[in-house]
Amino acid sequence: MLGVFIIEGMTISLRNLSISMDEDGEVKITGPDVFVSYDACIAWARIALSLREPALSSMEERRKIWRDQPSEDDKAKSLEKEFAATMQAVVAAVTCIDALYDQVAPHAPIGDATKESWRRKRTARHTQIAETLRAAFRINAQDMKNVRHLLRAMYTLRDASVHPSSTPQPPHPHPELPIVTDWRLTAFRGDVADMFICSALRILWDITRGTKYEKLRDYADQLKGKLERLLPNGKPDPHNATVNFFVPPKPSPVAVERRPSSKPVSP
Repeated sequence: MLGVFIIEGMTISLRNLSISMDEDGEVKITGPDVFVSYDACIAWARIALSLREPALSSMEERRKIWRDQPSEDDKAKSLEKEFAATMQAVVAAVTCIDALYDQVAPHAPIGDATKESWRRKRTARHTQIAETLRAAFRINAQDMKNVRHLLRAMYTLRDASVHPSSTPQPPHPHPELPIVTDWRLTAFRGDVADMFICSALRILWDITRGTKYEKLRDYADQLKGKLERLLPNGKPDPHNATVNFFVPPKPSPVAVERRPSSKPVSP
């Protein structure tokens, strides 16, 4: 049997270990079964950080092209390039938060009744994550308000990326350009990606400084060491402190034209 290859970020658990002694005093050991789990939080944080610069540079390229007034085709391509780079960055940043939640949720003080209520009411994932972080870590009221606001926007754009809808929506004005267009081309911008990546990393950084529960303390300490190696200069600041990000409304149902019945109507 091959040995289990272990890397940083893995947790090892042993199950079904049995130790017994027979009447002759011989010790018999059976098992254990080995289980491993890899914490992908830092891996996704690293991916998100690597996508930060491409998203920002695509935004600057788009700005230059539109400022220099090249062809309409070049303008369209610059919007599409920024959209693609930003979409990847947003997915990475939110998946990093998802991976964090997967590690924290089993140890957070959220009761079974609350979890059942979330399932029954189909509570939005970003709300569940915000409440779990609030319960498990020391986060002041204003910071918690900001976290809720950011998570809602982040998950809305992430969901629009991985579950794209073709339902037509009203065109939306671009915050920097004199155009109205598909809302995605106005929402997925380099400065938005920069804000979301920094926000995800700052959430990770801040929670490792103040956990309420012993079961989470070891994980927070391990995460803190990994973050300090990933971010030697401390938690990152976005290039712009204020970013205009757009959270689209839920798709409206397409109207169905009702035609009068062709069947004869009895008097």
